[in-house]
Amino acid sequence: MGATRDERRAACDAAAVVEVIEHLDPPRLANFEHVLFGCARPGTVVLTTPYREYKVK
Repeated sequence: MGATRDERRAACDAAAVVEVIEHLDPPRLANFEHVLFGCARPGTVVLTTPYREYKVK
């Protein structure tokens, strides 16, 4: 799985990744990392994950 270069991704100043990371399996996580930091390259990234206590066991 690979992302194609899309110039629309390169035009962003910031990215908000809100509770997304925990839903990505390893191959998609690697692709996401490539797209975010290799293609989009925003100046600011805000990344959140849920609190550990949020996940009910």
